[in-house]
Amino acid sequence: MLFLVVLLAGQASLIAQQKRLITGSVIDVATKATLPFVTVSLKKKLIGVVTNEEGKFDLYLPAEILADTLLVNYLGYKHFLMDIAEIKDPITIKLEETVVELEEIVVRPLMPEHYIRMATRRIAENYPKAPFQTDAYYREKILENKNLIKSDEGVFKTFYPSYIDTVKNLHQLMIFRRAENAQGIAFMSRQLKKKKQQDSLKTKDGKESESAIDVGKSFGGPAQILKGSDISKKSEDFLDSLEFKNYKYTFAKSSSYNTTELLVIDFVSKGKVNYKRESGRIYLDANSLAIVKIECAGKFVIPAILKPFLFLMSIGVKNPTYVKTSEFQQVNGKWYPKNIQNNIDVILTNNHLFKKDERSLFEIEQFFTVTELKTNDATEVPLEKRYKEETDMDKQVFNDKGLTWEGLNIIKK
Repeated sequence: MLFLVVLLAGQASLIAQQKRLITGSVIDVATKATLPFVTVSLKKKLIGVVTNEEGKFDLYLPAEILADTLLVNYLGYKHFLMDIAEIKDPITIKLEETVVELEEIVVRPLMPEHYIRMATRRIAENYPKAPFQTDAYYREKILENKNLIKSDEGVFKTFYPSYIDTVKNLHQLMIFRRAENAQGIAFMSRQLKKKKQQDSLKTKDGKESESAIDVGKSFGGPAQILKGSDISKKSEDFLDSLEFKNYKYTFAKSSSYNTTELLVIDFVSKGKVNYKRESGRIYLDANSLAIVKIECAGKFVIPAILKPFLFLMSIGVKNPTYVKTSEFQQVNGKWYPKNIQNNIDVILTNNHLFKKDERSLFEIEQFFTVTELKTNDATEVPLEKRYKEETDMDKQVFNDKGLTWEGLNIIKK
């Protein structure tokens, strides 16, 4: 056992030595404020990472890459370029906000809805038709009353048959780990314990006894965020022309991505739309009308049909709030997935007659960022290695690349 530990440690050290590490931070040149979730990548090799909440990053590069350019992109800022041969660690990258003509709201000849409608129609033109492949880092955290109850990390390989095809994308979980210091869920823990004891017994008719809601199985998992990496297969109400009547759209100040001017459209729902009240912002390439980024925040409205059921269960649910962001990157004139972030907050209460009610605030954070993009020679994920959302993540890891966490491009901790 000791021999195996030493051997594995040696292999991890060797892998780290075979890669070059560029470490640093990204700040606003004027305010000196750190900038979170900034894309830091190579221009040719299409390897990258994003900064963490404090604007810091670690970017691992294969040792054989000697000539390439570091490219730093952040919406609303001028991009930064630097030859990797000139970089000395640690590096502080100072980004300058774009001002210029983009400060004013540009008067457009047509209504905002027209540009959104054209953007959805041009998906076939602006997004890749040929199959491509990505490696992406996935992170999920769940807090209950600020206590960590779940923390998962993984790297997914995804095969996109075509970004405009109706065929489903194929995912493979290559490496996975779960935090060992996570605590158990406190909400309704006594009821759940009692329920497990009851489930071990059978009723006279042979059926399982009725169970309480298992909160632990109701939250989390990468299924939705994986679907969100493909704009052609994920329909948002505010992008659907049939739903335009339920939203108010207005032009906002223009922005920029690299040297590209972005047309910015704000939206807000006029009322409840499919059990949601939401608002947000859509960023379009002013020339091609490609969707570059979507920001959306809102509140879920509990359907009336569920309220009697929740009342009988003595469970209260305060309308959950959410924030969603999807961002794309441009390569050779086409737009590919880059970053997806989901945040959900929900308060659950377990109401009692003769004792204090239980109350828990659940905070869920998911992040998905493409760390490597392969536009040619993409290979399908074999059937036996495909990720299945109904199966536990730790039971379907196929690490055919021999990955270790040492030297992987992930969000810096």
